[in-house]
Amino acid sequence: MFDIYLGEIELTAVILIFSAILIVPLQFLLCYKASAFKIRLIPIFALSAVLLILLFLSFTLTGINSLACTISAVYSAFLLFSCVIGWIIWLIVKAIKQKNKNRQ
Repeated sequence: MFDIYLGEIELTAVILIFSAILIVPLQFLLCYKASAFKIRLIPIFALSAVLLILLFLSFTLTGINSLACTISAVYSAFLLFSCVIGWIIWLIVKAIKQKNKNRQ
């Protein structure tokens, strides 16, 4: 993706690890435990709002600020994609449970 370092820490690796260890399981758990559909969509709406704001800022700002907003928007899009992966896992588990329930 990008090789961007903050001191000696590579931000791309941090985002990948953060999304794989935290975002995907938390979204899956939220989908599994929350009964209201609107509650399940809170992370998707929040990350979508952040992504849209960063994209807007990347087009309106100039210079290094625009680049920083663009890179942050890419990272936000990846976190949003991680939420979608959590939804997909939940849908697969739900379909398997439904299939096993119908089989009995």
